[in-house]
Amino acid sequence: MQEPAQLKNVYLPVVFLLIFAFVVVLFPAARAIFGIVAPVPIIFLSLQWGRGVGMILVAMILATLLSLVGPGSAMTFLVEYAVLALIMAESIRMRLDFDKCIFFSAVTSGVLTTLLLFVLMGDNEKSLTEYFHQQVMEQFKVALEAAEANGENPAELQTVQEFAESASRMIASSYPAFILVGTFIAAILNYVLVRMLWIRFYGKEIFSDKKFYEWVIPDPPIWLLISSSLALVLAEGVLEAVALNVFVVMVFLYLLQGLAVTVYYLKTRNVAVVFWVILFIVLLIQPIFMGLVAGIGVFDMWVDFRKLRQVEEGSAG
Repeated sequence: MQEPAQLKNVYLPVVFLLIFAFVVVLFPAARAIFGIVAPVPIIFLSLQWGRGVGMILVAMILATLLSLVGPGSAMTFLVEYAVLALIMAESIRMRLDFDKCIFFSAVTSGVLTTLLLFVLMGDNEKSLTEYFHQQVMEQFKVALEAAEANGENPAELQTVQEFAESASRMIASSYPAFILVGTFIAAILNYVLVRMLWIRFYGKEIFSDKKFYEWVIPDPPIWLLISSSLALVLAEGVLEAVALNVFVVMVFLYLLQGLAVTVYYLKTRNVAVVFWVILFIVLLIQPIFMGLVAGIGVFDMWVDFRKLRQVEEGSAG
């Protein structure tokens, strides 16, 4: 007979995950909050009971969605959540470093999501870019109408409207990059939550020992950032749109490296938790500071703020 502690380790995680699922179903307001971490139960159960159980769980959810809300929502769940969950579970099972677990699951899910949008919009008279441009312009229109109601200068409103038209087209052209960035954020959150839960119940043996604050982007990708920046200035049309998407993704990745540098100094200097909270709140509400952190991530290639490259070169020598 199993000891009570063993039974707790087996069943308590499942009870927690069932409660998680019921909260999402019973409280519609919670869906937006919990939706982004929907892969957590699939990842956890796949790690706990094997990939077969994970695939059966995905099949059951797909069948339920098909019967209740139709193929569109079912396919969206498959490419946005299920694929990410199954790939991440397998990556963790293979003891890959956290960056590889996140990269493989996020890129696969992001690419499939973009392809699904092409399929869903295939019968639409508008292209995806035109569709997103219209959606963004509608948001700008609401803001402009509010400003007009408040008695803003018509000449200034005209200038803002022209800027909104240009900005909305740029945002619409970069929708693949924003999809990919969104899947990266979702993958990061899911990995962190699964790791926390698994360590709480089973320990950290299956997870790589690599630390986020020691994470370094290899040198070659810097050329993607440099070349996409130049192409934004010099290119037009399709090439400009491709460059914009590459630029957005690379800025996001170097923002993550800048955050790794920031966390490294917070940890090595034993900074109080309250200052961590204040700093990250400022980063979230002040884009200029996010730009500064991304800049730190870029210049870390040459400055080597954490002296990690020196250590690697020394060990290689």
